[in-house]
Amino acid sequence: GGAGRTEVYKCRDCNQHTRFPRFNNPAHLLTTRRGRCGEFANAFCLICRALHLDAQYVLDFTDHVWVEVWLPSVQRFVHCDPCERAQDTPLMYEQGWNKKLTHVLSFSRYGVSDS
Repeated sequence: GGAGRTEVYKCRDCNQHTRFPRFNNPAHLLTTRRGRCGEFANAFCLICRALHLDAQYVLDFTDHVWVEVWLPSVQRFVHCDPCERAQDTPLMYEQGWNKKLTHVLSFSRYGVSDS
């Protein structure tokens, strides 16, 4: 599948190891239905763009990715996290997960932006 790298997760309960190959090809995720936030955000962004929606891939350097989709009805980009099944809850990482976001970049058809 052309994985760029593979992460290994060790279960705390049973000590079993699970491999997570990190695929950059959204078609692979749609075939295997197995991935993490990056794979799901990649596939969701691809689907949005295929539907002619203005979507941007957002990368947080504390290790999470999500998508923002421009909705003309509200005249703004709306947060969508396909991995968490979350929509329009951009503060969930800082308030819900207690993450300290350090650096966030968004990638769109307009280029790269420092959010």
